[in-house]
Amino acid sequence: MRKKIIILSIAAALLCISTVHATLAYFQDSEFDKNVMTVGRVDIVQDEYQRDDDGDFVDFEDNKGMFPVTGTDNQKVTVNGFEYTMFNNNINYLDKIVNVTNIGNVDAYVRTVFAFEMKNVDGEWVNPIDVDLFPVFSELNGEGILWVKDGTDDVVIELDGVKYVIGVYYYANGSLLVPEEESHASLLQFYLGSHVGNEWYEAVGNNYEILTVSQAVQTSGFSNAPVALNTAFGDVNSANCAQWFAAQA
Repeated sequence: MRKKIIILSIAAALLCISTVHATLAYFQDSEFDKNVMTVGRVDIVQDEYQRDDDGDFVDFEDNKGMFPVTGTDNQKVTVNGFEYTMFNNNINYLDKIVNVTNIGNVDAYVRTVFAFEMKNVDGEWVNPIDVDLFPVFSELNGEGILWVKDGTDDVVIELDGVKYVIGVYYYANGSLLVPEEESHASLLQFYLGSHVGNEWYEAVGNNYEILTVSQAVQTSGFSNAPVALNTAFGDVNSANCAQWFAAQA
């Protein structure tokens, strides 16, 4: 089951968290002796797309079969004004195009946190990212998804008996999105390597989950995106990630 999660945040005397489509203001309009103070509102929408058989972009759908790729044909694709090189779906690449739009009225720092499903093989949890499942990421900000660490280990959470490895993506321009701006994609596609055979089936399986949480906070008063988002939501660690994803299960 796909879990698509939106989290909004604004920082004031107390930090507040809400889910998508809620409108949240950290001050009310104030007026005194002809001096007017306007308010800011942080509000984001996360979208996930895929291409249909005609090449048009439609909402992402779950439960698509996964098979090893059979070629490397690609094409230039424009999504919401951004151009990407994407592999063709007819050779078993699967689209999962994730981006965020700032529908508030102030600049916002934005990140998307990803939880990639791990597989239990003979009692050992295997990270398919390391064994033949290779997501294709947008790198317009020069980085792509960052694999955060808990000490020397990957950040891992467990939900309903399944473990997930965590990655985080800070959007371009220091993750700053101005009002009405739609970000470039943080994730484009994922696929099974062409050398994957039956011996890897238990590791990757026919069904695979990628969970997403997008977070936003005002830019005012903060020096950069990680500081702002960590202050608003907490660090990207196992305990916090487990709460973020479990809250939307």
